[in-house]
Amino acid sequence: MTETKEWILNWFQERNGGILPADLDENGDATFIESGVDGWIDSFGMIELISAAESKFGVTFTESSFQERSFGTIIGFCSMVEDLLQKG
Repeated sequence: MTETKEWILNWFQERNGGILPADLDENGDATFIESGVDGWIDSFGMIELISAAESKFGVTFTESSFQERSFGTIIGFCSMVEDLLQKG
């Protein structure tokens, strides 16, 4: 497990009483933001997650990042953070 994936899973667990709000699939992935009641977080929670990730990893998400469909998945979010880290 990568540092970013461990961090994001811990972030969700801390917000949800020590458990993940949904089961991860066989790849350790899950969609965490969706319309309706199935999402793990709402739009304000997403802002908190973005802010926390930017602070933790010293990255800045671009507006185009938010347009990516994978942005709302564990693996997709982690990949974006890792890409931003590589770009410096």
